[in-house]
Amino acid sequence: MSDDTATLTPEQIAKKERKAAKKAKKQQLKSESTPTESTTSTPAAVEGEGEGKVTKVDETEDERKKRVTKENRAAKKEKKKRSREEGADVAAESVQEQAEEPKQKKSKKDKSASKESAPVASTSTSTAQSNSTATSNAPAASAKDCAEYLKEHNITHTPESAATEYPPVLSFAQLPLNVGVRKGLSSYTTPTPIQSAAFPVMLGGRDVIGIAETG
Repeated sequence: MSDDTATLTPEQIAKKERKAAKKAKKQQLKSESTPTESTTSTPAAVEGEGEGKVTKVDETEDERKKRVTKENRAAKKEKKKRSREEGADVAAESVQEQAEEPKQKKSKKDKSASKESAPVASTSTSTAQSNSTATSNAPAASAKDCAEYLKEHNITHTPESAATEYPPVLSFAQLPLNVGVRKGLSSYTTPTPIQSAAFPVMLGGRDVIGIAETG
């Protein structure tokens, strides 16, 4: 026991011993925690650009360069993707505008054509009305001629009374045709037998079933 200790009271000695024990315990705890911290270098989350990016606290220079290069490539790829999407939107709008332009031009053209065709339509209507006027340039054939014609071509009617009610026409001139139709038939001389017998019935407003060699 030293001289200093000998001069201390028992209470002072106990207090000093307690301080020494507490100090030794702190040093022990410190020595135990130091290797643990050196061996537990774990990845830490880094906030900032890029979602969920993780980097090591103790990453090397090569690892940092690789990480930056990878992030730059990802950013360029995303930029190209946005650029393509914007280009596609612009192209779609251009196609839509081009599709709408012909419609607008067509509608204007239709309006102009309708205005121009209006007087023509009225003129053609009046012409059609004048052409539709039925005319007959020849008198009807006599009953004797009609009977001989039916007998010559072996034409029969059902009922038989239809032969006298609707006598056959022996020439196109006997038909009440407009000028246009008559002009189209100018190269034909006489109707066929089935035409001669069927025309009068049809002009009388009756239904006809005709059977002939021509059909």
